[in-house]
Amino acid sequence: MYPILFSIGPVSFHSYGVIVSIGFFVAALFLIRLTEKASLNLQFVADHFFPFLILSFIGARISYVLLYWEEFSFDLWRILYIWEGGFLLWGGIISFLLVFYYYSKRNKEDFSLWLSVFITPSILWSFFESIGAFLDGRDFGTQTTLPWGVQFDNPAVPFAGVSVHPTQLYCAFFFILFFLWLKMKWRNKSNVLKMFGYAGIFIYSVFMFLIDFFHGDFIPYFFGLRATQVISLLVAIFFLIHYLLKRSSVKTI
Repeated sequence: MYPILFSIGPVSFHSYGVIVSIGFFVAALFLIRLTEKASLNLQFVADHFFPFLILSFIGARISYVLLYWEEFSFDLWRILYIWEGGFLLWGGIISFLLVFYYYSKRNKEDFSLWLSVFITPSILWSFFESIGAFLDGRDFGTQTTLPWGVQFDNPAVPFAGVSVHPTQLYCAFFFILFFLWLKMKWRNKSNVLKMFGYAGIFIYSVFMFLIDFFHGDFIPYFFGLRATQVISLLVAIFFLIHYLLKRSSVKTI
């Protein structure tokens, strides 16, 4: 669609980077608001921001390298060529959760409550990321004859000039509705304590599993499913189990 949002002289501003950056800023403001509402210490996040960021970044890169190992096995130095792209979202999410869990336990913070706080701004950011992906042409869908199919002029898209599912818009629509639902639940703080984050990640994982049926990019398959679908399914099962384990002791949402 519009990979380049606008240019000022020789400097071009890419739509994906601009929209994602705006989304990060808006989500950060919402995170601060929810942290105060949940009576948590925002300084905890500030003190460990760089470990959270860097280790999540490394996890996203390593998971991508492992998934596409054939691209790197003959030239291991290419693993360091991060400017070429190549990051797996699920790798970053799982790395962040593991690192956050570790620091939460070490600092005696309530991981479950923090998880409830993080899920809402994360979904809000996902909405902006989906819009940026649509403008850039990434995360494109499979070919379709449906009337709402879209065509991307970006030569980097294999289906350029062919109508494909606007999976980015499917995601954006789901994420904005999901965000509004989460935001509504925060009106009654007692309903989100302890369990809200587990339920939210479960719902997110199920959606990501389903939307993957419409993605048109190449990715290795395992057990007849896309690799990211396998990960989504495992994450969904993991958080569903934790949700059910806590259900007997915490008021349900």
